[in-house]
Amino acid sequence: MTNRNSAANRAEGPAKVPTDDQIESLGVPTYIALDTSYIESQSFNFFGNTLGPFVMHAATNNIHVLIPEVVKREVESRIRDRVAQAKSAYKSFRDKIAVIRSIPNHPLAGYTDDEEFARNAETLISLWHEFLHKSAATILRFDEASLADVMDGYFDVKAPFEMGAKKSEFPDAVIVSSLRNFAKANRCKVALVTDDNGLRLACEQSKELVAFDDTAPLLGSIIQAREVTVTKLNEGLRLRQPDIDKSVKRALPHCYFGLATDEYEDIEIDVDSEFVIDKSDYRVVGLTKTHAVIAGTVQISAEVAVVFKDPSRDIEDPETGQAWSWGWFHGDLHASAQVEVTFRSPRKSLQRGRLYINQLNVGRNNEVILDGCIHNVRNEYEEHD
Repeated sequence: MTNRNSAANRAEGPAKVPTDDQIESLGVPTYIALDTSYIESQSFNFFGNTLGPFVMHAATNNIHVLIPEVVKREVESRIRDRVAQAKSAYKSFRDKIAVIRSIPNHPLAGYTDDEEFARNAETLISLWHEFLHKSAATILRFDEASLADVMDGYFDVKAPFEMGAKKSEFPDAVIVSSLRNFAKANRCKVALVTDDNGLRLACEQSKELVAFDDTAPLLGSIIQAREVTVTKLNEGLRLRQPDIDKSVKRALPHCYFGLATDEYEDIEIDVDSEFVIDKSDYRVVGLTKTHAVIAGTVQISAEVAVVFKDPSRDIEDPETGQAWSWGWFHGDLHASAQVEVTFRSPRKSLQRGRLYINQLNVGRNNEVILDGCIHNVRNEYEEHD
């Protein structure tokens, strides 16, 4: 395979810090693609100080990793090439230090098995596949590129065909086409991390692609921008907290209520009771392209009427004097509960101080478990068939 990642085609100099406009243009969720040139610049250290944190932060910051099929296959090919180069260099080195290798048990006397180099290549390729799995990377197949786009660029001498030998740029052109088609289909922009000058120029000429030098400053800028956005949204939430509380109170009667005890059976709770919200706290826990995902906890309390069966009590039939163990009892409960709440709200509206609650969920699986002791028990006899 032609080495399109030659030093002559790679950018040099320190990585540039992404601008605020670039980060804002990427939106949420954020799609980041990695090019072979950048991965090779990290010496294929897929879980080292640079690519390791990238995997971790991608999973926790709504970042989707894109790997074109060209890159996936090129990385595997370049690993084998680089290991072959290491093997050749080692053999030359081994011949030059033959006198030292003559010393019994010297550390440099070992490692002469050619098969060991082949195993090293397969180990690195296995780590590459593990990286793809842990980052939940989406592989963009060859057929997701447009042959017409590639050939138009070839004949019109557009980037990446403007750089170097035309034939060696066909893989780059496939990468650009597949990423652009993905961006158009998902109505988003794609960040491409690359050391390749031709790819960078292609990104500059594309509305859908933005080129970056390194994952570290890109991730740092994304996380910082998200923190600023979340802070502003949380300020909007605090202003509208009473309105959220009202919505939660309106939703409570539609929940299923249970009691946190197995002492009684067939507990029936009066859900028409007036619940009081003693304390509430709501925070943004996630972002989508248009909405904020909000979660919170609400502390509620109320005086609740209950009807229940108590297997430990008997009721005496007032006519026959016979004791029945399936009697029903009435009582009161000073109930309290900590209730989980989730909902979504449009980001733009919330930032402007307006609240629209979508998909409000109160309680876990619409269930609220109350704490408290039943008191004022009345042994009222009711016969049940």
